[in-house]
Amino acid sequence: MLGSLRPPRCSALGARARDLWDEALERGALFAAAQALGCGRKRAVDLAVAYAKERKQFGKPIGAFQAIKHHLASAQTKIEFARPVLYAAAAELDAMSSRAAPRISHAKLACCTAADTAVHAALQIHGAMGFSWETDVHFLLKRSLALANAWGTTGLAQKTRHEAAAVAAARTRHYICCTL
Repeated sequence: MLGSLRPPRCSALGARARDLWDEALERGALFAAAQALGCGRKRAVDLAVAYAKERKQFGKPIGAFQAIKHHLASAQTKIEFARPVLYAAAAELDAMSSRAAPRISHAKLACCTAADTAVHAALQIHGAMGFSWETDVHFLLKRSLALANAWGTTGLAQKTRHEAAAVAAARTRHYICCTL
């Protein structure tokens, strides 16, 4: 999955050691995806909702305005769609399936994208206060950026997912040609 990360002195290591190294990297990517999803889901959205209820503009809470609702709905939707992807990747890894690597790549991509959307929505809702020490939103931004680049970037995850889709399409074409 993470072809750019290689174990030290990989030529001196056996095949079993390389397999263990790849499994460790896949587990790290899965755990980073889970942490990113939690960062977006629990903290960023909760902070944004609490602030939107508290802050008043034009005599009513800013959470009553449609633009704020749209930001929060987009963030929550991405989070809710990323969660089953994460669970499926964890199940594939637990079953030691050959499809674990593409699922983990997809989970990392979906979870980091959801966390990024949630944190940016929280920043938008908080305005300039999101970058100040008065709220924890700036910490969440730093964490989501760090997690997106930890254990393989989301660009690498997207490339791996596209490669897995191409292999699956080739297998399907081969199966159809052989059965006709």
